[in-house]
Amino acid sequence: MSYVSVANLHKKFGTAEILKGISFGVERGSFVSLVGPSGCGKSTLLRLIAGLDPLTSGTIEIDGRQMNGVSARHRDIAFVFQSYALYPHMTVRENLGFSLLMRQTPAAEAQDRIRAAAASLGIEELLDRYPRQLSGGQRQRVAMGRAIVRDPKVFLFDEPLSNLDAELRVRMRAEIRELHNRLGATTIYVTHDQVEAMTMSDRIVVLRSGDIEQIGAPLDLYDSPANAFVAGFIGSPAMNIFPVKVAAGGNVRLEDGTILGIATALAAGTEIICGIRPEHIRLDETGVPAVVRFVEVQGSETLVAAQLGPIELTIVVQQRLPLARGEQIRIAFDEAKVHFFDPHDRKRMSIQ
Repeated sequence: MSYVSVANLHKKFGTAEILKGISFGVERGSFVSLVGPSGCGKSTLLRLIAGLDPLTSGTIEIDGRQMNGVSARHRDIAFVFQSYALYPHMTVRENLGFSLLMRQTPAAEAQDRIRAAAASLGIEELLDRYPRQLSGGQRQRVAMGRAIVRDPKVFLFDEPLSNLDAELRVRMRAEIRELHNRLGATTIYVTHDQVEAMTMSDRIVVLRSGDIEQIGAPLDLYDSPANAFVAGFIGSPAMNIFPVKVAAGGNVRLEDGTILGIATALAAGTEIICGIRPEHIRLDETGVPAVVRFVEVQGSETLVAAQLGPIELTIVVQQRLPLARGEQIRIAFDEAKVHFFDPHDRKRMSIQ
């Protein structure tokens, strides 16, 4: 039985249906990320689990107890917001202890919890400072500490790293995951950044327009996307996705007739969508000709955008290459790594 269970959840704002029958479960102690483009409903879903907004229909259970109609304060959850939501007139110590004060926790116990949370986050020396005296990363640690002192059943994070710079986001990702491992806490984490989800999660729930597109472990979603949307959303750089037609002999070709050297068992004339990740395309003197559009040398690897007939492909090569815009290259595809999608419902096809 799932520790957090969401069943057939609907949410409407007026006539606009934001969530359209969402169902999934979160196991005790696991780290689950909700991902998807802006407006897909992930933050709304998190707020419903927290009890901050009323649901339209469906059920939410935490630790076997139905939460429908239960106020946020009685759900035993801790919410870490994108904006940190710290009280500016309180010190870090007072911010950390505010929820304990509201619960009338004995002073000695409260101070022990505050010290333990501060130690786990490395902010002991900040306890007497005010939020205005802290950096963005320090404020985020305080926001996390305020959640930790409550010792809740579930931690909820709503895009907590989006206000931080790139270097600090990477460091905080590692810290949040380490904190999760140390506490063994059940965590639901909302992000629009699929790299965050891939590197931190036990499971990922991919949302689009109020529906679930796929649920699975990060590498399962990466290797076996259920449809073209998940294929294009999970992975950075994104998967190359383009229309092809099956030519005589089973090889696929582009609109301009270019044969790609990718074979299928489908009948000639069948139209399908082809998907291949940038790292599964290689430079090969026996491959099909393409033209370099631009090159990004990223240290140990090179990202190449190449024009192949009517389509543009992104290629990742695990070496430094002295390529220039307009240069002619030849490329080949790793056939075993190619995905095919139905052009009508865009679902993944299990054929080769």
